[in-house]
Amino acid sequence: MARVPLQAASNGAAWSWSDGVRRRRVGGENGWVVGVVNYTLWASLHTFLVGDFLEFNYLQEFHNVLEVTEESYARCSASNPINLYMNGKTIIQLKEPKTYYFICGVMNHCLLGQKLEVLVLSTLPSPSEVPVPTPTPLHQPSLPPPPLSISSYFKPSLCSY
Repeated sequence: MARVPLQAASNGAAWSWSDGVRRRRVGGENGWVVGVVNYTLWASLHTFLVGDFLEFNYLQEFHNVLEVTEESYARCSASNPINLYMNGKTIIQLKEPKTYYFICGVMNHCLLGQKLEVLVLSTLPSPSEVPVPTPTPLHQPSLPPPPLSISSYFKPSLCSY
């Protein structure tokens, strides 16, 4: 069965397919660039599921995409990538429920923020798995009256002279 696109986000950030698989354009309209996109924030705005695709768009003369380990991601080390992509338009399917790590291995681009961490879920959590907050009562219990004192016998009044 062929996939039929159902909708595209107005900023070009995602395509939704008839079978529920989505293609996310990393960085939205800006793509995979250095110094323009906060990729940590970008990833936090999306939910990634097994089977979804990441689309990295970049100028191959200036950037690349390296899939790396968590340690290499933290150190911005491009020395032993799991995978290396350099074609300018890289599409990667997220095949397992795990955290994927990507960096740009060109010069100090990773240190300047061109890195992406993506948590991939096997499925969306069902409504029963989402914690429900404890309801707060509509009426708070009233406080007991304050103890009587001498000052409570006197009522202030306004006087005009």
